[in-house]
Order: sequence, then C-alpha cells, then structure tokens
Amino acid sequence: DLGSCSNCKGTAGSALQSSLRGSAGAARGCYQKSINKSGGAAEGKMTVVVTVASNGSVCSASIANDTVGSPSVSNCVLKQFQGKTFPRPEDGCVTAQIPINFEVKKD
Repeated sequence: DLGSCSNCKGTAGSALQSSLRGSAGAARGCYQKSINKSGGAAEGKMTVVVTVASNGSVCSASIANDTVGSPSVSNCVLKQFQGKTFPRPEDGCVTAQIPINFEVKKD
C-alpha cells in the first residue's frame, strides 16, 4: 500500500514533525559541505515542502523558496527527503512546510 497523496488534509503528528525536523537538521550538512568546497556561500533560508502519504512514504519534496541560491545545496537538501519513509501522519496524508535557516558557523 503506497498510501494516497491526493487531497492531503491529514495532521502531522509529533513523531512525523520530529522526524522531518531531523531531516532538516541533516540538510544543514549540505550547506556546510558547499561552504567547505567553494570557500563561501550566501547565508539564507529555504522552505522545503514535503507531501507524506498515509503510510509515511514521501510522495513529493520541493523547494518553495530559496534565498541561498545554490543549486548544489538545493539538490542535496531535497535528497534528505525524497524517497524516504517517515512516521505515518494522522488522518491520511499531509503536506508539511519545513523552514531551514542556513548560517555560516563561526568558530
């Protein structure tokens, strides 16, 4: 059962929200890798829109807004969500927006 991803009006329970935040945290590593490779990157924000089916599988993931402007960072971030399985949403499928802030870590 793939679960349905049409007309998503379910609720992202606490387990799903926590798991999505975890993937967003992992996505910050994409930004750090980009800085280490290129020597510099613009700080910025990105919102990832993820649709999770009733069985927890990701139907789609896309970038809604991106002020970082780095295709390599965007592609890496999407890979943290695409093809993954998360905890099942409550009441069917759900579309979640996950904001991610990218800042250069100061030592």
